[in-house]
Amino acid sequence: MTIVGVVGNVKQYGLDKEPADEIYGPVAQLAFGSFLTVKTKGEPLAASKALRDAVHEVDAETAIDQVRTLQQVLDDSVASPRLTAWLLGLFALVALVITAAGISGVMALAVTQRTREIGIRLALGATRTRIVTMIMRQGMTLVLVGLAVGVAGALALNGLVASLLYATPGADPVTFAAVSCLLVLVAGAACLIPSLRATAIDPMLTLRRE
Repeated sequence: MTIVGVVGNVKQYGLDKEPADEIYGPVAQLAFGSFLTVKTKGEPLAASKALRDAVHEVDAETAIDQVRTLQQVLDDSVASPRLTAWLLGLFALVALVITAAGISGVMALAVTQRTREIGIRLALGATRTRIVTMIMRQGMTLVLVGLAVGVAGALALNGLVASLLYATPGADPVTFAAVSCLLVLVAGAACLIPSLRATAIDPMLTLRRE
């Protein structure tokens, strides 16, 4: 055989597999292989019948059991990582909902325990905006501390996360920034609801309680 060229490394057996040694040869010089790649115009699967007829004209005993597009082959190769990503995303969404509910519950309990204090502040002239700001500031301080600890933990587990990704660094700054902003927004909404309820406290009824 005459070597006419050398091609670059390609991943043929999955994105997570190392490039393997391969030899490409024309059908006219090599025995008909197990795979035949054809470039078509228009919808690839629409030409499947014509391709079967062409192959059978060359060898009527050749069985063709798989006709797939390159996109289908690519989708199959990343099916397992995609499923893992969907499951992790689902678990993350559930964790986000639980976290928001937990923050809202803790803040609601804190407001309930400070009902008398808030009533006194309102009676002394504190505006409802100032009450909301005070509760939000205290709640978001704890949220930011927890977020800093979470980011540090994520960076510590960077190696484990990177093994599940393709062409994406484990410590991607854009992803960290986007997730941090999302968590701050969700936590802010969770703190805002109890804060608004605090402004509905009647100072007179609060001060009459023992």
